[in-house]
Amino acid sequence: PTIMEPPPALAQCAPWHRRATDREYPDTGIQWECEIRARVFFYALTLSIALHLLAILLAMSFCNALNETARDADVFRMFSRGKGHNATMKVENAFRLGMLLDFIAMFAILEYYKGWEIVVVFTLALAYLFRIYRQTTALLFDSGSIVYYWREDLGGKPDADDPFDLTVPVERLHKRGMQLSSHASFQAAFKHS
Repeated sequence: PTIMEPPPALAQCAPWHRRATDREYPDTGIQWECEIRARVFFYALTLSIALHLLAILLAMSFCNALNETARDADVFRMFSRGKGHNATMKVENAFRLGMLLDFIAMFAILEYYKGWEIVVVFTLALAYLFRIYRQTTALLFDSGSIVYYWREDLGGKPDADDPFDLTVPVERLHKRGMQLSSHASFQAAFKHS
């Protein structure tokens, strides 16, 4: 089902411009149920399309910006000053919310054909799938993510016996950043004199 060709469950609804006084479309409880179902379906599907489009556009922009970085320092700058990690999270959240709205639109139609029992079954299935998803992604991020494993200031818990010690590269990166910032401030001061 799409917005251009809605499912038959919505075809029985009276057109929105009809009034309850029309004899062809009497004002019944079924009509209100149909109106609510149609609105849930169309609003959820429309917002889902917009969010999926946002996810695609943000992902394309991120990839293009990353492709244009010439040096490692540019990539670091993109993730620090350009908030690159936040950009990837916006893509992920837009896609997830779009998927949720797709499911809400499907619920609206499934309820018409099979009643509330199918919504309950589908909700239980989604809860089980979400549990598997959360367990799997938690293991992945907790075992190697910079934010969720290495950064203790953000709640990360690196293993005490981890063979990789990031203190040396972090210290070197900080030292190099200080050198570059003092060099840039020297150049800026030289330009103004």
